[in-house]
Amino acid sequence: MHNLVHQTLTTVRAEWDLTKIQQIEYLPGGYSNHNYAFEYDCLHYVLRIPQVNQPFVDRHHEASWYQRLPGRFGPKPLYFNPNNGVMLTHWMDGELLVNVGSELSMEQLADYLRNLHANLPDSERVYPLESLTRTYFDERLPTPYPINTPQIVCTCHNDLNPWNIIVTEQGWQTLDWEFVGHNDPLFDLVSLHQGLQRSDEELLNFAEYYLQQPIAGLRERLHNLLQQYWLRELGWAQFQVKLGNQRKQIAAQIIQAKSKLAILQQN
Repeated sequence: MHNLVHQTLTTVRAEWDLTKIQQIEYLPGGYSNHNYAFEYDCLHYVLRIPQVNQPFVDRHHEASWYQRLPGRFGPKPLYFNPNNGVMLTHWMDGELLVNVGSELSMEQLADYLRNLHANLPDSERVYPLESLTRTYFDERLPTPYPINTPQIVCTCHNDLNPWNIIVTEQGWQTLDWEFVGHNDPLFDLVSLHQGLQRSDEELLNFAEYYLQQPIAGLRERLHNLLQQYWLRELGWAQFQVKLGNQRKQIAAQIIQAKSKLAILQQN
């Protein structure tokens, strides 16, 4: 671990005296990237080292996105290599949403999401949820893909799980924008809801509060998005396994996604 961090920082920060690097810690949250926290010259940093290539991920687009992303919504890289995705940022003090989400109200979560969507710049690309999911499955979907025609489309995160959100005193910071693109904003809402494991009964009210207006067919739309979300999660995890990514969290995601899809298909 230490050798990998030192070797990478030789390029990232050639001017540093690497013997001064202290307290290197592996951060287990990322499934397809390796993330390390460390201290140098009394400052704390995070180093991201991607491990596997992923469909749709475009590091050059990601680099340009971070230049446009308002600083109040996410960290600005100190270093970003668009050829391999290696990124260095300052450490942000705060709590991961996954650790404090149970303490927050539905209204707080919806307000965060509405503010995020309303203020993101144009991502200049579409997140191709259906075609990407088919790519993960090599076109062999385990179930018919649910059709969902968005009534609203905006710039979305598209991987808005509670490990990608840090609650700080200055506001909520959103990480890992690899999949940013135009999509139904309720896909982000479903992703956040499912990642926090909030109650199924809450989802409809969560969406209604977020939208702040009645929407015809909302229950069916949410049901379709839930199926799309878990198909994406299952396909992504199985695709990672094919690439040799054998993390136990990915195996657990496959089991969970299959269980969720079985329940959804019965309703």
